[in-house]
Amino acid sequence: MLMAINQHLTELHLEDIEKRSWAIASPWARAVSFLVDGFLFYVSLFLLNFMCLYLPMFVFGYTPPQAVHRPLAEGLPSIFTLLYGVGCIVAYLLYYTLQETWLSGQTLGKRLTGTEAVMVGGGRINFSRALARSICRLIPGDFIFGLTIRGPLHDRLSNTTVIRL
Repeated sequence: MLMAINQHLTELHLEDIEKRSWAIASPWARAVSFLVDGFLFYVSLFLLNFMCLYLPMFVFGYTPPQAVHRPLAEGLPSIFTLLYGVGCIVAYLLYYTLQETWLSGQTLGKRLTGTEAVMVGGGRINFSRALARSICRLIPGDFIFGLTIRGPLHDRLSNTTVIRL
C-alpha cells in the first residue's frame, strides 16, 4: 500500500515538473542557496560537535584517553583527527543527499530561493543522483565551474540541473 501511495505521489510530482517551464536557475539564486546551505550545515555541525565532544566533558567529566590524540606516527595525524575528518565528510554528504532525496530535489537553501534540482531530461532526482551530486561537490574548485555557462561540475557529472520553480 505504501508503495502504491509513493508511486502515485511520484507520478503527481513528475506531472507537475512536466508542466513547468524549464527556466534554469540564475547564478545569483544558486549562490544564495549555496550560502544558506553552507551556513545551516556549519551550524548543525557545530551543534553536533558540541553534543558529541564537549557536552560529555562538561556534564560527565569524561575526557578521551591521551592515546586518541597522539599522532599515529611522525608527521601523521591522530586517530581522533582522522575520524573527525571522515565524520565531517559523511555529515556533509548526508546533509545534501537526504534533503535532495526527501524534499524533491530541494535543500533548505533551494526552498528559500525557489529552485529545485531535476534530471536533465526531466524528472525528479533519486537517491543515487542526489548522492552523486553530493560527492561531486567535494571536488576542489567545483564552485568555480558554477560561474560558467555550463554550470558546476556536480550538475554536469550527475546529469542534473537546477531550475526555477
